Amino acid sequence: MPTSDGGGPTTRLAVDGFVGAAGTYYRFGPLRVMDTREGRGVRKGVLGRQGTVSLRLAGPDALLREGVAAVVLNVTVTGATNDSYLTVYPAGGQRPTASSLNYAKGWTGANLVTVPISADGVVTFYNHSGSVHVIADLVGYYAGDNSVLSIVGPGNELVRTTPERLVDTRRDGIGAVPSDSNITFLWM
Repeated sequence: MPTSDGGGPTTRLAVDGFVGAAGTYYRFGPLRVMDTREGRGVRKGVLGRQGTVSLRLAGPDALLREGVAAVVLNVTVTGATNDSYLTVYPAGGQRPTASSLNYAKGWTGANLVTVPISADGVVTFYNHSGSVHVIADLVGYYAGDNSVLSIVGPGNELVRTTPERLVDTRRDGIGAVPSDSNITFLWM
């Protein structure tokens, strides 16, 4: 242990570090990348019943370069003709059973969605029922490899998970949750 005058035993430490980009978060925007009301990024027009529309975000000649694993989008719906839900998922992959945004007829609202992109940089939006306009603003992305490191430097870390429904009051013995009340559950 060192003495009060700074003397005493010392130990030299050597640290080798590695800075990688894979799994790191990069803030971007917000930037409007999709709006079905005006045809921004995708075709113009509502997304119909069980309809899909795909948006290219990464890769050659796209907004983001290659090396992106997932994007963070603020997804908004407006003009819904039915109660429904929207699911955002990697294009070409199997649509997950979890929704990204649930909405009521006539409701306008948004949800922040983190979604992996397909190998060619595309995400798909699926509408279950009725028709609705969909708007998406890009707010960030996660690196899939180190190729983005030389362009944008290090970011923040991502831990990937698979979408999973944690609570379903219809099936978990809870039942309908009254207005102005809460439910609490322990997730591990």
